[in-house]
Amino acid sequence: MDDRHLTDALARLQGWRPGPDRFLKSGREWIRRSQFQPTEDLQTAHQVLSRAGARYALTVRGALSLASVQVGERTARASNASPARALCEALAAALGLEVAAP
Repeated sequence: MDDRHLTDALARLQGWRPGPDRFLKSGREWIRRSQFQPTEDLQTAHQVLSRAGARYALTVRGALSLASVQVGERTARASNASPARALCEALAAALGLEVAAP
């Protein structure tokens, strides 16, 4: 899963429109891409999970982070060295988001 496409999908979940170097938020406000990195920043990943109304569990075993995310009746799991990335991948899968490169 490509970071940019996953980040764009999570931004759309926030109600934002992705642009080349920023995201357009409601009310004609915007945020730079460098300020929204849920796959790299654990706090931002938690904010996206909260916005989605997700329940989640994160377990770290050595160098591997295991995430389980539930949204409604759908549950998905993902693993990655990065805890933020594991949570975002599991959230995308639980929501059925298409995040593959075009």
